[in-house]
Amino acid sequence: MSQLDSFRGVLPLATTCAVVLASGGLSAQERGVLASQVGVSREDASLHLEFSDGDQLHISFEDGTARFDGDVLGAYEVGGEADLAWRGLLADILSLNNGALANALAEWQPQADGGDSDSNLLRALDRALEEAVAGSTQAPAEPRASRDDELGRLLRLLARSEYSQGLSEALEDADLDEVHVWLNEDHTVRQGETVDGTVVLVDGTLEVRGRVRGDVVVVGGRLRLDDGATVDGDIRLIESRVSRDGGEVRGTVVDVTRELRQNRDRIRDEIRREVENEVRRSVRYDRGRSHGVVSRAARAVGGVFETALTFLLLGGLALLLHRFGGHRLDAVVRAVGDNPARSAAVGFAGGFLVLPVYIIGILVLTVSIVGIPALLIWAPFFPVAVALGAFVGYLGVGHHVGRWVLNHDFHWLDWVNENSEAQVRLVGLGSLLAPFAAASLLQALPIVGWMGGIVGFLGSLACLVALVMGFGAVIITRGGRYDGYDFTTDDGDFGFGAEADDPEGLDPDMAPGAGEDE
Repeated sequence: MSQLDSFRGVLPLATTCAVVLASGGLSAQERGVLASQVGVSREDASLHLEFSDGDQLHISFEDGTARFDGDVLGAYEVGGEADLAWRGLLADILSLNNGALANALAEWQPQADGGDSDSNLLRALDRALEEAVAGSTQAPAEPRASRDDELGRLLRLLARSEYSQGLSEALEDADLDEVHVWLNEDHTVRQGETVDGTVVLVDGTLEVRGRVRGDVVVVGGRLRLDDGATVDGDIRLIESRVSRDGGEVRGTVVDVTRELRQNRDRIRDEIRREVENEVRRSVRYDRGRSHGVVSRAARAVGGVFETALTFLLLGGLALLLHRFGGHRLDAVVRAVGDNPARSAAVGFAGGFLVLPVYIIGILVLTVSIVGIPALLIWAPFFPVAVALGAFVGYLGVGHHVGRWVLNHDFHWLDWVNENSEAQVRLVGLGSLLAPFAAASLLQALPIVGWMGGIVGFLGSLACLVALVMGFGAVIITRGGRYDGYDFTTDDGDFGFGAEADDPEGLDPDMAPGAGEDE
């Protein structure tokens, strides 16, 4: 830490000391200095004066511009001749007050060899200071009481960078109205002696045998308390140690250096913990992100595998139906192709009637005398029959979907035999299930994953439409028993026509005019 930084840290305390010095009393002059305040930092240096007649004066060197009561005097270079000369004046007047301060400002003769700009600025500043303090440059006042000298010593001590931080902490709550300072020397408070106020000793040994009515501050030295010694306030040690041979301390003994070190260690530990927590959060985030990628990939593979397994199971069942009930499945396929809208409407209505029919059947069989054996068949087999009928209708719609896909001549489907009804239906079944596999793969991607939900929804909607439409075709064809159908008879009644039961007219009983007399 540089000396300027240290001085900036104790500037409030230094200002307080300066105000105490300045407020001790005024001479009988016409225009006296009531209070002064010096502000010094790395970037700026300022002086504020308050006169007994109520006027105020503020001079600042800040950001390369010198101002006198807000008016620009000129420009300067930070660290240049003008800047250093001004800071030297502030250091000289730091412990002065009243007439002595006014005389120092009036008699200031800056010397600048840094160029015309610095010389002109310092001459302008010198003239302005002389005019400002004109009328108050009387002979220096008599030396102040010893309290002012002690405070001046304390101000100079505060400028020592090696002790400034600890001393500012030690004097934070101390009473500065009465202060006694010893620098680079030993001192003894003799037995029977009473010292009022704060005692500050730097670079020496303080031996207390009598009484101190205030705080004791020892900097870079040693404190000895003998038997019979009394300290009414606190003892504050800065790079010092204490030895006791009796004595009474009515306050507390504080090792300021240790507290500062503990505070630095605490701040360092907090910073280290914060950095460690940030690193842990980053590691957890990276692990979570990598785990999320692996998890999404695993879900995608699982979804594709589930879709493939579903295709194998349904495809096997489709081959069995093609082998043992192909003619019924063909009837459903033709019903879907002839009028898909009517099939969808019948399937939608039939879907709503399935549950009521099932419940009514159970009730009727329950109350009938011979219904118990039939109930044992109705209860488990009716849902199976409905599910089987829905799957048959689903395959019927899948047949048309497969035919549509093959008509587009995709090269990767050249191996499919378009004349094989079984292969066409398997292609259709795979096409209806393909959106679910695509949705699983899309959801594993980090940017377009949201599209997987849309594709999955569209696939579910397509399967629902296929089930409803196919179920309607199964109802229309009465489970595929009727290859052709006609919903109106010759007399206008709703029902299946003769061609539905005997499309080729092979039954003579169903031929036109059968049963009529010749």
